[in-house]
Order: sequence, then structure tokens, then C-alpha cells
Amino acid sequence: MLAKNLTVNTPKKFKITTLLCGHTNAQIPCNKAARVHQMSEEELVQFCGEPCSQLLTCEHPCSGSCSECMQGRIHTMCSQPCGNVLICGHSCPVPCREVCPPCEQLCKHRCKHSKCVRKCGAVCVPCKEPCDYECAHLKCHRMCGEPCDRKPCYESCPLTLACTHPCVGFCGEPCPPCRQCEPHHFEEIFYTGEETEDDAKWVYLQDCKHTLESTGLEHWLNMEQEGSEIVAKTCPRCKTSIVTVQRFMNLIKETYKDVQIVKQQCYGKLDEIRKERIQCIRRLQAIQFVKMVYPENEADELEYLYQKLNTELPEVKMKKRNAMGSQKAQLLCFLTEFFILLYKRKQEVWEKLNDEAKSVLTKKINFLSQLLKKREQKISEQEMKSFELEVKRILRLCDLLIYTSSPEYRMASSYSGAKDTREMAESIIHSVAIYNEILDDKM
Repeated sequence: MLAKNLTVNTPKKFKITTLLCGHTNAQIPCNKAARVHQMSEEELVQFCGEPCSQLLTCEHPCSGSCSECMQGRIHTMCSQPCGNVLICGHSCPVPCREVCPPCEQLCKHRCKHSKCVRKCGAVCVPCKEPCDYECAHLKCHRMCGEPCDRKPCYESCPLTLACTHPCVGFCGEPCPPCRQCEPHHFEEIFYTGEETEDDAKWVYLQDCKHTLESTGLEHWLNMEQEGSEIVAKTCPRCKTSIVTVQRFMNLIKETYKDVQIVKQQCYGKLDEIRKERIQCIRRLQAIQFVKMVYPENEADELEYLYQKLNTELPEVKMKKRNAMGSQKAQLLCFLTEFFILLYKRKQEVWEKLNDEAKSVLTKKINFLSQLLKKREQKISEQEMKSFELEVKRILRLCDLLIYTSSPEYRMASSYSGAKDTREMAESIIHSVAIYNEILDDKM
């Protein structure tokens, strides 16, 4: 059905009384102006610029437009800034705090022997080298990745600095700057009274280069431990994670152990993720992909999706380990199911369709695939349900297209019964309403 109540004001601006969605804010691109009068109502509604503003399941308002959200059938991804501080200490860069994905930055955890080469959201591998935490009085006999079996030494550092002044640190610890030559490094932070004492002991944080009074710092680190929230130990001045200060290493390792548990919960169990990836790969390998589009020069979004899955699913990508968390694995599994459902059904019906029906099916699948393509790292439960309903709508569209392409329909198309059946099915399939089980039963 062609668009009604359409008035052309300029080649770039159009006045539309009412779109199928009930709005009048159509934003027609310049390159579509020449054929705007030939557009159907279903085509025109794809240019509705009315803000959506519906409340998503994450309790944020949708920032998309009516057309971008397919009239509320598939909303755009939530764009509200997250701002959460992840368990590793980095800020979450992904919009919407409903479910934060594992951190993609490089892990900051390191020791004197090595540095973690995994992504920050993945579980670290404990160091297996012998611990080198020792001084003239005490020595650790365990592995570096294990809790130390010695306590911090409280003896004064016997070393003399290059400036000939005595060190104000502890025995066996990195020497802080000189308190007399560089007093600006010794600012009061905790105001415990210890900081002003001449015999106060100071700890040099190699991670951020700050120098802090030992009693106040120890109280600060233990105070954090009392809360229920698991967070990495940080410098009270700059919030840089403390990972190399051996004096407090047992406290750091205790928190680090809890952090690893949370990381595993967020990242997922690697064995389970590996099994899911292998299952998806095997399902794809069973398919001999053939491009099916009309016109033949039209892009095939299913082909793009097929290539993407074959690139992303293997555990080795570009000769590098292709690690992924449970959220990315969930997305790829959903993409695999989406691809297989649509490709197999398309393959079953393709040769039974006339050219017009092939063109309709190509546009529908490409449009839905383009929306799904925008989900690169995660997909919400609401989004999966929405896509599943639209896939079901397309599967029903295939049934309708077979019916209207058949010789039997062409022979009976002049009869009111056949015409009524087609119009009823088209009104459901091409409706802007959210597809559901009730509508599906009517088909």
C-alpha cells in the first residue's frame, strides 16, 4: 500500500499527516526524495524520527528514535553512561550498568618475576617462582603466588641514602625519598599524629611513587577490608592499585584471591565457554554457505554474519589466543542460532519464491541482521527476546511468500477467500506491533 496524506514541501522536507506508528516526524534522506511517493507505508515508517523514550528493562529510558527501535520491537542498545568501577579498579567503558562485561584492558597485576599478559577481566595465573621477600631478619619460603609465611619487618632500614641522610623506611623495603632533602614527598594524609614524629616510618609505593606514613597506611588498608565490597587495594592519595608492595603483600593477596573469584564469576568458566564455542563451530561447519539475495548485486548480511562467526568463534585468531568471557560467548551463541534458523529456512524456500518474494525476504533479513550486527560485545535478555520474536515473524513471512508465489495462489488470487487470507497474513507480518504468540497463532 502506497503512502497516503503525503505532501512534498522541498526535495529534503516532507509533511506527513500520520505514519503507521502514529507519529508525523518523518526524516526522509535526500537520496530517497525522488521516490518518496512510491514508498509504501511500511517503508516510510522506517524514517520516523520521533524519540522512543520507552523505559528499558535496565530502567534507563531508550535513547533511540521510533524507526531505530523498529517502533518498540527492538530497541537500540542502552547508551546511558555506566561509570561503574570494575573489580579490577578500571572504569567500565561500556554503556549501561545493567550488566558490566569483563574488563578488556591489559591486566595490571605483576610481581618481580613476571607480568600478567591476560586481559584484566580474565583470571590471572599465580606466579610459581620462589618468593624473594626477605631481609636480614626474615625470609619467606613459599612460592610468589602464595601467601607469605613471614610477617613484615619493623626494624629500621640500615641504609644511608646517596645524600648521606638515613633512610626513613623499613628494613628490606624500597627506600623512600629523603625526608630532609625532599620534604614535599611527605605530606600529611592520615593526620594520625605519627606523620609529624621524627622517628616515623614511611612506605614507598612503587606502583604510584607516593610515600605514606606506615601506621596510617596500614590502618587504611585494613579499614577497607572491613567492608563487604570487594575492591583492589589502592593508594589513598591517587587510587592507583597497590600490587607490588611486599610489606602488605599478604593483605593484597587476600583481596586478590577474592578478586579472582569475582573475575571468574563475571568472565565465566573457561571449560564451559570452550564447549559452547566448539558446539557453535561444529554447527556452522555443517553448513555449505551459498549466497541467496535478490537482486543479485544486493548485499547479503547473513554472509557477513557467517564470516564474523567463523572468525570470532575459534580459540586462535590471527595466530593469537582469542580469549572471551561468558557475555561475548553468549552473544556469539545467539548469533549462531540466529544465523542457522534464518539461513536454513531461507535455503528451504528460496527456489519456491518468485523474484518479488525473494526481494522482500532479502530486505527483511538484511534489515534485522544489520540491527543485530551492532551488538559487538554483549546482548541483553530483553534484546534476545525481541530478536527471537522478529525471527519468528520472518519465518512466518517465508510461509506467506511461498503461498503467494505458488501457482495455486495465482489461480485462486481472484477469489475473495484467497485475497482475504493474504491480506490478513500481511497485516500481521507487516504490522509495526510487537510480534507475540497470539499473532503467531492467527497465522
